[in-house]
Amino acid sequence: MPINGIHHITAITADLAANVRFYTHTLGQRLVARTVIQEEPETYHLFYGDRVGTPGTEMTFFHWSHVKPHRPRARSVNRTYYAAPGDSAVTWWEAHLAADGIATMREPTGALAFTAPDGMPLGIVASDTRVHYEHW
Repeated sequence: MPINGIHHITAITADLAANVRFYTHTLGQRLVARTVIQEEPETYHLFYGDRVGTPGTEMTFFHWSHVKPHRPRARSVNRTYYAAPGDSAVTWWEAHLAADGIATMREPTGALAFTAPDGMPLGIVASDTRVHYEHW
C-alpha cells in the first residue's frame, strides 16, 4: 500500500497570540479547531488548515509558553514547506510576506524561505501537483 502524503504536521509555539495572527492573517489559513490536550488540559492544541481542514493542509501547534525558540540542529526538521500553484504564486507570496514585514530569501531551487515569528523555519515551493486523500 503506497503512502499518499502527510496528514498534518505538529509543532510547538510559546506565543499563542502571535501564532494565531501569523497563521490566520499572514498565511491566510483557517483556525479549524482549538482544543486542549487530554493529559494536559491547560495546554491548547491549535489546528490550522484550508477552509474544510483537508488532510495535507493542516499544521497544528501545542502552546507551551516555556519553550525556547527553534534552534536548527542535526536530526531535526530544518524547514517546513507549503506548496503553491506555480512560480507566479511564489512571487505573489514573496511580495505579500514583505508587505507584512516578514523577511524572505530565495533558495537556489526557487523556493521562498522565511521564518515564523516563533522562529519556525518555513518556506513556499512551486508545485503543479496536489496530493489527493480520497481514501483517508
